[in-house]
Amino acid sequence: MTQIKPDNILRGSFWPEKVRVISTRTTGESIKIEAVGLETHRFYNPILSEEDIKNIEIIEEKPFQVTTPTLPSPLKLTMSHIFCWTQGVQVC
Repeated sequence: MTQIKPDNILRGSFWPEKVRVISTRTTGESIKIEAVGLETHRFYNPILSEEDIKNIEIIEEKPFQVTTPTLPSPLKLTMSHIFCWTQGVQVC
């Protein structure tokens, strides 16, 4: 299976634009990809089969780096929410 990692830039028929990967979760032979569109900042979270993944192009690979933004407390946020917040995405 293709190794899709956080911060990769992807292109595929599953999104109408290039997306930046926030996180991935593998379940059996499927993978859930949480990503944000580079143009619209829209959040996407498809569950794709191994066959679907073969049709995804990894355009850019970057090492995943976590920065700790100053968040309003006492919010408990997931990494996906933190990424969206730091990227200026309004709705996750």
